Amino acid sequence: MFENKEYEKANAIFRYLAEDGFLLAQYNLARSYYEGLGVQRNMLEAAKWAKESAKSGLPDGFFMYANLCFEGIGTKRNLVESAKWMLKAAEAGNAVAQCYMGMNYDGGISCLIGEK
Repeated sequence: MFENKEYEKANAIFRYLAEDGFLLAQYNLARSYYEGLGVQRNMLEAAKWAKESAKSGLPDGFFMYANLCFEGIGTKRNLVESAKWMLKAAEAGNAVAQCYMGMNYDGGISCLIGEK
């Protein structure tokens, strides 16, 4: 449905599955709210569902929620929370997250997550 741009139908399914704990549906719903695909853009909902997907263990969710925390989009800006989730994304193999973490370590920001 998403491929056919039937966003409203897809989002109804995503919401149903997301509320039942399906992490990929949580992430897709977060993306829909962030990009305004079939729903009105809503950064609070985007952050809520990104956080749920991250807590459920989805690496893309780690990365998305880390960025939202870093920018303070839909959630309070929190560099510690951002670094925590960015590290999880990096450890899961996300190359962009690995680059960001390298810059964080280079800039001394790793102290935010309790590393020396």
